[in-house]
Amino acid sequence: MLIEFSIKNFRSIKDNITFSMVATKDKTLDDNIIKNILKNDSLLKSAVIYGANASGKTNILLALEMLKELVLNSHNYQKGQKILFNPFKLDKESLDNATQLQIVFIKKKIKYIYTVSFNSERIVGETLWHYPNNKKAVLFERKNDDYKFTKDEKDQEFIAK
Repeated sequence: MLIEFSIKNFRSIKDNITFSMVATKDKTLDDNIIKNILKNDSLLKSAVIYGANASGKTNILLALEMLKELVLNSHNYQKGQKILFNPFKLDKESLDNATQLQIVFIKKKIKYIYTVSFNSERIVGETLWHYPNNKKAVLFERKNDDYKFTKDEKDQEFIAK
């Protein structure tokens, strides 16, 4: 279940933005709230993205699709192969910076945070945290080509299953 999705330096999105499914204290649409999933927060059952034309709504969905592509197919990329990279183009500094995507979700009652940063040449950084017993713990980290796993592969329960 999706909790949050954050995007930085992707297409028309320069600064970090977050799409959140965390409910506010407003009780107007109480039947659209799922309670007792997170320790201190409730989540929305549904949400809507709306705004003016050309305000970035589609780019949020394209960023989510890019994240899906990276997660499902990055193992197929060969060294030297270009990654589809669409940074914010109206700022010279942004062209030199990586795109960052982060998703926070719940799977089997455990909260996960996955972050990936990339440019056209490589995955610059990647991290997966989880919260077993409500304590943050790293499952794996990657900085450029250096990997660190905190569990042996045979002990890992893969999230995609």
